Amino acid sequence: MKEELPLISIVTINLNNAAGIERTLKSISKLKYKSINYVVVDGMSTDGSIEIIKKYSQYISTFICEKDEGIYNAMNKGAEFVRGDWIAFLNSGDIIYPDALNEFHDAYNRQKFDFTLGKVDILHDSLTKNKVSSLNNLDLTKLVKMPAPHMTILTKKEIFKDLGGFNETYKISSDLDFVFRLIKLTDDYYIFKKKYGAFYLGGISSTYLTYFEDYKIHKEHNIKFLTRIVIMLRKLSFYFLKKMLSISKLR
Repeated sequence: MKEELPLISIVTINLNNAAGIERTLKSISKLKYKSINYVVVDGMSTDGSIEIIKKYSQYISTFICEKDEGIYNAMNKGAEFVRGDWIAFLNSGDIIYPDALNEFHDAYNRQKFDFTLGKVDILHDSLTKNKVSSLNNLDLTKLVKMPAPHMTILTKKEIFKDLGGFNETYKISSDLDFVFRLIKLTDDYYIFKKKYGAFYLGGISSTYLTYFEDYKIHKEHNIKFLTRIVIMLRKLSFYFLKKMLSISKLR
């Protein structure tokens, strides 16, 4: 008797990122794991994204095209259409490697867990490999940034629902807040052995505004005041230093 593969729901949100959404859709089309419920949420793009999405309609289970109230509102909206036992998010422009979900399936057959973590390649739009993401400490007293790229965090659907999805009060770093709440609930996770996919630099989460919202989330989750201040100042210093260096190179 043929084994029935667990159904995994993947949600992708997009707004005016035609090149990025095609890159993501191509990666979905190449997945070797076929038990996928794929949900695409587009915020009424005007750059040709919708036409590209329709071109890949055979791989899409649900397509939502309407205005939203921001990144996490769109993600929560997509989450309403998930089926199966697992939910994952793959943002427009990022890619998942063909074998990634096969590893997930093999691992879950050996041991049960509630969520996953993994590494990805971090790339520039030029497709030049920059570096591989690192895994960070999951100790709640030391958790000051995402323990792994958000795209590698597959979560049991029932847990995602129990946690109420993403807190839409946070517009940039609600995934960090979600991870804090997730780890408080369970520490039963699996770390991918192989790289899960590729994350492309850019977007609002790559701006200095992230650091101010991170500060609010750290405060919400009782990270010490001095630690919050040091983290924010250090990140801001590195950010503006890199900006100054890039400007000097252009002169």
